Amino acid sequence: MLLASYLPQDTGPYLVVMIIGFMVGGYGTAGKFPFLVIAGILLILAGAIGFQAALNVLPKPPGFP
Repeated sequence: MLLASYLPQDTGPYLVVMIIGFMVGGYGTAGKFPFLVIAGILLILAGAIGFQAALNVLPKPPGFP
């Protein structure tokens, strides 16, 4: 539970990480940079998995009053 104290308490940071992931992946696709596409996919996964972890671990999940 000590690690859970480091997770953000609202949905904003998770959404920002996923949006940045989409932007990095889109830029990588347009510029034909495969490493940026992979980085974008990993950022999207990090935001989604982090949000799911916060929903399951935190006593008051983000996004719920």
